[in-house]
Amino acid sequence: MNFDRVYLGRITSATAITGTENRWSYKVRRISVYPENIYSNPGEIFNSEQFEQNPALNLAEMENTASFTRGYADENIPDDFTVKEAEGMCLMFPVFMIFDTTANAEPEFGFLFFSINAIDGGCE
Repeated sequence: MNFDRVYLGRITSATAITGTENRWSYKVRRISVYPENIYSNPGEIFNSEQFEQNPALNLAEMENTASFTRGYADENIPDDFTVKEAEGMCLMFPVFMIFDTTANAEPEFGFLFFSINAIDGGCE
């Protein structure tokens, strides 16, 4: 893995980080786009299953709290709406760091990405 590159990735899962508000630990896979077909079928993405699944963190969530969510004025979010985990595709930056929150966790290879979280809920 080249640490001087940015990679296109797909978020495959998210788990809420215990003891935090509006922050998740993610799993991601690198993906590739077929260059010869990008214009005729832009949805044609090379199967990401061939790439290893890695841990990841969303830099946009690092300052999230119960009263602050990056990208939104919390006072404008209706009470019945909630912040959701990031999903879909993202640009990822490779890192070697501790992702696990358990005691004595070891550094591991993973990714950092930046994606503003969606909010969702029922309209009145």
